[in-house]
Amino acid sequence: MADIREAVSEWRAETSTALPDALQSLTSAFASSQLVLDVGTEIPATPPIVTHALFRCAQEAVTNAMRHAGPSRITVSLRHDAGTLRLAVEDNGRGIAEIRPGNGLSGLRSRVEEIGGKVSFDTAFGKGFRMEVEVPLL
Repeated sequence: MADIREAVSEWRAETSTALPDALQSLTSAFASSQLVLDVGTEIPATPPIVTHALFRCAQEAVTNAMRHAGPSRITVSLRHDAGTLRLAVEDNGRGIAEIRPGNGLSGLRSRVEEIGGKVSFDTAFGKGFRMEVEVPLL
């Protein structure tokens, strides 16, 4: 958790609003290969509100995985396709039998909907957890 807080503090101090850079600051806080960043080519510049929202989504998903799932690997991926930006965070941890959104996941959903996007969650007991966010870029 201290590593995540440090990464967030470093990102806030930066003047860049580039989403790939922000995600890199999150993933580089971990010394092991446990957290992997996979950014596609040609990610367009995003408005600061989108950058901030997607960064917070990634942060929430990574934090939840570290706290609750016990994964050996977490992958954060970012893709751009046909005017849609897709952020996915997937872990290979414990997974859960049923998703019951608490404050974190509910807040995440609200944040994404405020910028015109949608979020989905997929999990199964013993199969890890996946969050995918899609945001249209106008």
